[in-house]
Amino acid sequence: MQQAIERAGYSWLIDALDLRCLPLDRECVIGSRPALSQSTAGAKIEVFTKGYAREHRPVDQMLFALSYEGVNIGVLERAFQIPAVRNDLAAAILEKPASGYLRRLWYICEHIAGHLLPLPDAAQNIPYEHLLPPEKYFTGPEDMSRRHRVRMNLLGTPELSALITRQGWADDSLLNAQIVERMHDQMVDFSVTEIARAAQYLLTTETRSSYEIEHERPAPDRILRFVRVLELAGQRALDEEFLFDVHRIALASGRPDPSIGAYRYMQNWLGRGDLIHLIPPAPEKVPEMMEEWFLMRERVMRSDAPALVKLNAIAHSFIYIHPFMDGNGRLSRFIMQDILANEGIRLQGIIMPISAGLLVNLDTYIGALDALSRRILSATHFHRRDLASDPQLDEAHHHLFAHLDFTDLQFEVNKSAARVLDGLMRDEVDHLVRRDRFKEQMNRELDLSNRDLELLIAVIYENSGRVSKRKRTGLFQHLTDEDIALAESIYADLHAPGATESE
Repeated sequence: MQQAIERAGYSWLIDALDLRCLPLDRECVIGSRPALSQSTAGAKIEVFTKGYAREHRPVDQMLFALSYEGVNIGVLERAFQIPAVRNDLAAAILEKPASGYLRRLWYICEHIAGHLLPLPDAAQNIPYEHLLPPEKYFTGPEDMSRRHRVRMNLLGTPELSALITRQGWADDSLLNAQIVERMHDQMVDFSVTEIARAAQYLLTTETRSSYEIEHERPAPDRILRFVRVLELAGQRALDEEFLFDVHRIALASGRPDPSIGAYRYMQNWLGRGDLIHLIPPAPEKVPEMMEEWFLMRERVMRSDAPALVKLNAIAHSFIYIHPFMDGNGRLSRFIMQDILANEGIRLQGIIMPISAGLLVNLDTYIGALDALSRRILSATHFHRRDLASDPQLDEAHHHLFAHLDFTDLQFEVNKSAARVLDGLMRDEVDHLVRRDRFKEQMNRELDLSNRDLELLIAVIYENSGRVSKRKRTGLFQHLTDEDIALAESIYADLHAPGATESE
């Protein structure tokens, strides 16, 4: 006869207390021997032997979870909304007032779940305990809670933070100083003039990549507007007024639109076709969540975390709040560049084109975003009249967005940054230099109007150095065969290996 599964830790809490929170990506159970498997829902299942089993009481299961599963603030915050669970915790603390695990739970109950327990302050001779173990998590500045003898070190605030484990960081060559050094190595072969030209070009590259991530082909005026936005990165302290200004510049349409330069006033949703992927927080919750987001950003920027971790925590928290009716993705990538600028990740005015790296790894990046969105959606209670109608929330769900785990997204950010620094950045500038030299030599060798010259260059680049017969007869009848052959020959010479090495 098959035995019933004995859940443990967070899995037990969610099941026994009927908690509405994000489904776990790793579940713990008690069995006869250690094992790892996968559930039909895709979660990893880790089997612990019976010696690890705890009493079927909330606090005992919380202690198991903190010991073997890490910190899941979303589950703990929901559990502490239940009076019986709070009573269980209070009794446990009275019994073992020096326990570091219990004092961490006490802090979460009071400062994150918002319920004060009828307990005296912890004794002043008890050592302070980190809320997040810094050897396992990237952490923020430490604020001492004397009542609990806990060091509050969330990467954010008690109301809004990001959880990123150090498991998501596998490469010290992506620390701030190493990034700038690798950017220098990418640019060392280019002249001062070429680097100055590259600074503006990479802003355009970053703009095009940002739009391509959203599968858009913007008109030239929209590209220029977003280049202007990127030029503002690091120029002013990012507050609400500045964010609204950036939104107005990025989305200016020439006609009155109340949604531009203001938080959204309607419930929006993300998806493809009729399929819903994510329903962001209700519009009435957005102002207070964004107020907390700015506080979170300030704390994260004061932390010792690498720039790429700060970028992940701040920009992706913004994405999931989704505060505007339109333009959230583009603004999140402006926020990424603003963070990099403030962290000193620039070289002679040249940005690191992180969006270009994300675009190279777009499938896995979008996959990580979608995976988290699906977990949020599975805990969202909503209805819709039919597939053509907008979803309606049945109850508030903003708590689902408060303490998201971005570890998987850290892998994607790091992978994209590495791609940029391993050659993508140099390749972009190399392309610019070759094209500039091609235009300069073509201008000397052929007597063409600027329009014809630009058109011929565009056609040759689109067709890898050749002019097709169709384009030859349709666009360049006024050019001789010798003119076309010369243009193709110049292209071939300039695109030979080593052709752009500085003299």
